[in-house]
Amino acid sequence: MKYKGELKTEFNDFARAISDVLETDVIITDADMNVIGSAFQYFSLYQDIKIGSLMAEVFYDNQDVLLEHKRDKESCRQCPEYLVCKMESFVGVPIRLDHRTIGVIALILPKDRGKALFKKINSTVTFMHSMADLIASKITDSQYSRIIEEKNDELKGILNANDTALVYTDFYGNILFANESFRKLFWITEPLLGKRIQELFPYEAIQETFRTQERKNRMMKAAIERNHFYGIINIKPIYEHEHGASMLFTFRKYSEIQKESVQFTNGSYITFDFLEDICDMELLKRARTYARENRNIILVNTDDAEINELVAKAIHNESSRKLKDILIMHSSSIYQDYLCEYLFGEDGLLKNIHDGTIIINYPERMQIYYQERLAEVIENRKKQRDLEPVRIVFCTDQDLEERCQAGLFSQRLYDIMQGQSLRPAHTVHTDRELFLRYTENMLDYYCRIYKKSRTAATIAPADYEWLMRMEINELNIQLEMAVLHDGYVHAATELPDISSRAYELKQIRELLDAGKTQKEICSRLSISRSTLNRRIAELRK
Repeated sequence: MKYKGELKTEFNDFARAISDVLETDVIITDADMNVIGSAFQYFSLYQDIKIGSLMAEVFYDNQDVLLEHKRDKESCRQCPEYLVCKMESFVGVPIRLDHRTIGVIALILPKDRGKALFKKINSTVTFMHSMADLIASKITDSQYSRIIEEKNDELKGILNANDTALVYTDFYGNILFANESFRKLFWITEPLLGKRIQELFPYEAIQETFRTQERKNRMMKAAIERNHFYGIINIKPIYEHEHGASMLFTFRKYSEIQKESVQFTNGSYITFDFLEDICDMELLKRARTYARENRNIILVNTDDAEINELVAKAIHNESSRKLKDILIMHSSSIYQDYLCEYLFGEDGLLKNIHDGTIIINYPERMQIYYQERLAEVIENRKKQRDLEPVRIVFCTDQDLEERCQAGLFSQRLYDIMQGQSLRPAHTVHTDRELFLRYTENMLDYYCRIYKKSRTAATIAPADYEWLMRMEINELNIQLEMAVLHDGYVHAATELPDISSRAYELKQIRELLDAGKTQKEICSRLSISRSTLNRRIAELRK
């Protein structure tokens, strides 16, 4: 290690102090035998004196070398410059750290000084050992500081290379570091050090983080219009000290999260965060636990079929299986032998999915014969430990226990799944507060995509009761219509049972009346231009 500037001056000061006290020439070296400090009173013209062998002896033997007469040393007598060398005496002591030599202090003396010094050699060596201890601490401090500085530079380089936007703050929220991804994400060019993150992101969750003494992991949704940021902010305590914990903030766009989901989970984007406005927190907490514990058989049993499937997908995406396949099956007794081949055949689901997830919707619609077979396969797979544990998530809005008592469902299959079931205390269909929160969020969403004023899109309290009975998908359609028609929703009596074709024609008529273009209608209803033209022709008949 090379020492420069102030540090090199300090080592020279040490050498000068020793030289002044002992009236000798002094050389200080580090572990690489580089001269890091020196002071000369006699041999200023002979700084190239060949003392390497003596210095090396001190270093490698890790012990003092006391030489009053150079003639007593074989290596000195064999030196080509023995006769012209003005050095007569040599005193060298190792600079130690934890019994390891990290340098050497050497005294170089002419003939007259050597004789006088060696008369009091014991006190001289004691003094030099004390100086060696002081120099050892200085070398250690400088090495440690340099290592820390290099590690900090290395860590900053790693964080700047990270694609995730990161901000690190102290206990009070003062920014200590922000990586390049953060600057790019929020188009920041001015210095950030010392600024408070609460001022940059005035969200209640962030304010609360620095108001409370208890620092814990948090996750919050964020929408920052001016920077086009819509995503998740994760907050984590990093380093505890006497004043509190420093905090790390990470910022991830929804588009990035979805991109990862597309890559690894066959297009299933759903996360538990997405479901917070639909399901109660207790249900999601238990579902997260099941996902992380890798439970293989799970029953999701809410009063909404679509919610069931969403929860099942979130379980898959939360678990270690998210890199594996996810397959969705809708049961029906009409498939008869085809269901057998689809589930149990050589090319069927159970034989060809490897450590992934199978979601089985409506297991009660499956023939009881195949329910029994499925129970048998599950039990056999548990016994065969060499088989990969495929996760099966059953989804239904029916009371399977009642169906078992009525002989309409396999008791054997129900016993397997009931120990790990998810039945919510509340959903949007039973909890008025949850329903209102969900409808407000959906109305905000539809106002944003249609660029409508939020004030006009409201739901009359009289409509709550029958809207709460609707399945999620039908409820969303009603809320979308409320935005398009300034708060108007179809009363329950206005929605007789009609075919999907008639309902599609009805939607097309409403969108045409609202002044939408054919392109907008095709995009909204996910139909082709030719299909739309045929439907318009039907409306004109």
